[in-house]
Amino acid sequence: MAPKNHLSAELREEQWLVIEWPQNAEEPLNYWLSGLCASSTRKQLIKSAKIRWRIEQGYQELKQEFKLK
Repeated sequence: MAPKNHLSAELREEQWLVIEWPQNAEEPLNYWLSGLCASSTRKQLIKSAKIRWRIEQGYQELKQEFKLK
């Protein structure tokens, strides 16, 4: 289901698309959207994306363990 504001004319907060694409890989491994400010360093963007990924993985594992959707 699309968010209600998809038709809104309001400007949204700027986001960064972070792509993990190893130098020798034919295609990217992962993608993340980040809402960190423009003054954030590349290291901060990557750290934020990786931490979020770990949290989401843990959440999915718990859901499977407790047989939730």
